[in-house]
Amino acid sequence: MKQTENNRKTGTACNIFPSRWLALLIAAIALAAVAWPSIADARNDSWRIGLELAWVDPSGDFRATENGTTAYASYDTGFGAGLRGEYQFGRRLGIELSALGAGSVQLSAGNAGSSVEVSTVAPIMLGFNVHLTPDRPVDLYVGPMLGLVRYSDVVFRAGFGSVSTTVSVEDDFAWGVIAGFEIPIGRRGWQVQTNLRYLDTDIRDSGGPISIDSEFDPLIFSVGVGYRF
Repeated sequence: MKQTENNRKTGTACNIFPSRWLALLIAAIALAAVAWPSIADARNDSWRIGLELAWVDPSGDFRATENGTTAYASYDTGFGAGLRGEYQFGRRLGIELSALGAGSVQLSAGNAGSSVEVSTVAPIMLGFNVHLTPDRPVDLYVGPMLGLVRYSDVVFRAGFGSVSTTVSVEDDFAWGVIAGFEIPIGRRGWQVQTNLRYLDTDIRDSGGPISIDSEFDPLIFSVGVGYRF
């Protein structure tokens, strides 16, 4: 009952403040207004491409309901790899497209021998970056993101045997933010890149005997190498 009351309170708060998208839009407009003078300076246009390794740390809670009974599990961290590319127009503004694949995100269940697994989480993200220190050796940037997160099926295993249940889940549209920096290596355009992303995304089933409606909300820390030209 307490859990239900808390959920109702949370739902009420979300209805009162349904403005996460509005807040994201306002932040994007504010950042664009600050950086607008750099748009006309085409002399500083450039491209960046990069490869990165990622550590994925979900911060949400997993919930699955079957026949009126709800089970809970906590996410473990996962690892992945990805590609990112950015077109920077002017000194400060850039549009980034990135794709990441994280494998085998395990969930810790309460029953001995039981497990829940999402074998693949693959976000595709479009970002609007504002470069805060474009003329310095360390190029800091921040910005909002929108993304499509693709999830594999969720596999439930009960007990120590091989009995398992597979549940199909939907792809999810997500929003998020990114902060990172780039450090040049030598004079030929190579860079070390690192960034931290946050995505607001949920895992939901696409219909079946087990109902899933869970927050995933990962922090994604990435390190990689890139090339600017």
